[in-house]
Amino acid sequence: MQNPLLSGYSATEAYLPSKKAAIGMAVTSEPAAFNENGNYPNASDTVFRAIGAYVAPSDPPPTSSK
Repeated sequence: MQNPLLSGYSATEAYLPSKKAAIGMAVTSEPAAFNENGNYPNASDTVFRAIGAYVAPSDPPPTSSK
């Protein structure tokens, strides 16, 4: 899995060989997504995990350790 996070852009891509399933996405953030320090969450990760669980329900992406 790869997931860059910079300048209001986030992306996630992953491949599950056992299902021959690939997911790739890019997300841009609106100004309201940034906090007072300029930080923002990786929205592509949340969307990726939801799609991954749908595409491969028996082998979903692991949940975040946060």
